[in-house]
Amino acid sequence: MKKLFLLFAVAVMAVSVMAYDAPQFSQNPNAIYRLFPTQNMYIYLRLDTRNGKIDMVQWNTDSENRLFTTLSSQNLLPSGQDPKAGRFTLYSTTNIYNFILLDQTSGKMWQVQWSFDALNRMVVPINKLE
Repeated sequence: MKKLFLLFAVAVMAVSVMAYDAPQFSQNPNAIYRLFPTQNMYIYLRLDTRNGKIDMVQWNTDSENRLFTTLSSQNLLPSGQDPKAGRFTLYSTTNIYNFILLDQTSGKMWQVQWSFDALNRMVVPINKLE
C-alpha cells in the first residue's frame, strides 16, 4: 500500500512539473521592442512592434552561449505607412517552434518559426482561404 501511495505521489508531482507555465509578466503594449518567451527555457523572441522584425535571443549562465541573431529582417509594414510602436504582436501556439505574428492594424498574419538551424527559420504569410 505504501508503494502504491508513493507511486501515486510521484506521478502527481511529475504531472504538476510538466504543467508548469512560466509566469507571464505584463509588458507595455506600446513599447518599440517586446520579448516573447518560447517553450525553450533559453530562447526568447524580440519583436520590433513597429515593423514586425524579429530577433532570436538566447540567454545562458555561460557567457559564450549568450547571443542573439536575426530571425526575420523583413519589414512587414505596408509601404507608405509610418511605423507605430505596438502595431505588431506575437501569439504563441501549441507548437514549441511556431508563433503567429499579427499586424494589429491591418489584421494580416504570418507564421513565425524559430530554430537553431538558420535554414529552418521562417516568417510566411497566412493567407485567407477564398
